[in-house]
Amino acid sequence: MKSPNAGSSALSEPVHGELAELAQNVAMLRVDTIAAMRDFLILFVHLIVTVARLAGPGGLRSVVSESVLVRHQLLILNRC
Repeated sequence: MKSPNAGSSALSEPVHGELAELAQNVAMLRVDTIAAMRDFLILFVHLIVTVARLAGPGGLRSVVSESVLVRHQLLILNRC
């Protein structure tokens, strides 16, 4: 009877194209990370701009009116 680890040397041998797939997966992970960082940066800039608008005169009114207008536009676009 063979031991369960008898064929383990075959599992460690590289398979044709395995390194290419690994390099492609690493490249995709890097692109996803860059995209996530870009999205986070855009969100942070929007937060800073909103806080700056709130600090100015009539800030709350302008932020609320923009929110209402964007919501109205979204409702109209979703009707189609």
